[in-house]
Amino acid sequence: MNPKSIRPLLIPLLATWAASSAQAVLIVSEDFNYTIGTTLTDTDGAGTDANGGTGFAGPWNTARRDPIVAGLTDVRSASAGGGTGGAVLVAGNFSGRVWDGSAYGTDNGVVWFSILMSTTGEAFDGGFRSRMLMFGSLTSGSGFGFELRTSGTLVSRLGGVNGTTATYVPDQANFVLGRYVNSAAGNDVLQLWVNPTVEELAAFEASGVLADLGSVDSEISVFNATVNFAANSGLYLRSDNTVTSNWTADELRVGTTFLDVASGASTEPVTAYAQWQSTTGLGIGASDTEDPDGDGVQNLLEYAFNTDPLAASLATSQTQVVDSKLQVTFLRAREELTYEILGSSDLVTWTTLATNPGTVSTTVPVTFIDDVDLGTATPARRFLRVVVTLPE
Repeated sequence: MNPKSIRPLLIPLLATWAASSAQAVLIVSEDFNYTIGTTLTDTDGAGTDANGGTGFAGPWNTARRDPIVAGLTDVRSASAGGGTGGAVLVAGNFSGRVWDGSAYGTDNGVVWFSILMSTTGEAFDGGFRSRMLMFGSLTSGSGFGFELRTSGTLVSRLGGVNGTTATYVPDQANFVLGRYVNSAAGNDVLQLWVNPTVEELAAFEASGVLADLGSVDSEISVFNATVNFAANSGLYLRSDNTVTSNWTADELRVGTTFLDVASGASTEPVTAYAQWQSTTGLGIGASDTEDPDGDGVQNLLEYAFNTDPLAASLATSQTQVVDSKLQVTFLRAREELTYEILGSSDLVTWTTLATNPGTVSTTVPVTFIDDVDLGTATPARRFLRVVVTLPE
């Protein structure tokens, strides 16, 4: 009987993303990691103003004693509340801080920002110009940011004009990502994404295509919005001075690129497999076991053997008998994957014959030769398959 080969099979495993240790350089950042129970105007019991974070020209200037509470935790990685460090309960009419924004007001300049925010335990009453985060000038109306409206909704705000309404989740930490584009001659644009997924953030990081961040949740376009970027630019956190309208802010970041503000919040590094998913058009998060081109080769195997997942491919491996021994030839294209050669004489019992044979290459194939001599073996049949797994 002639030896027979079978198509490589997949033992599917889901990839586990590792936490990033790299931090991007920011324009300004504030994690509010002050002693819980103190305030922005008294961090040590001796009246010392809060002056942590990076990039600011001075400490917080606040009209009231906004208290430091337990830090927020991004719900996409853990439950909200009780995070490490501190957060600020925005309970005063105005808490502001100055930074030098003179380099960021150029035509077509882009500024990104992000923040963790929560309205846990607060019942909003929906007043006007209250409970907001604003950048630009410390003068009301000439900045950009967002305003929290009734419980569970927020709007982008640019040059004193409100944008479309977005929703957030009350009683948990929400990650808000913002992008402001300044135009000296046309419309300034502000876009907000509320709780974009890790997969969406990773897809945009890999591709740079804004659509990969998912749908914009709130947007406003204003002609000549006159956001004041200058040496005394600032940001402010605001509430409307009522007990029922407080909100909590944490992990505040401003930068000129997406990675400046997202890498420190909750994005995770893009793996080589995720980059391949994005560049081939599958989209990050596509199932390992799907076969969109219908050629019988699942997505993970297309990656493993360096074939196109959206165009039907020829065989991903080839088998032949040479000198009475079965051999299989394939591309071991990916360093991080595990390639196992399994052998069987009955398609029931399989034995591992080799793990990661040969060298990694996207052009030079690996050839594995089975030890069984089909000229003397009883029965004279043999099967080989390549099993590919993705590390956890």
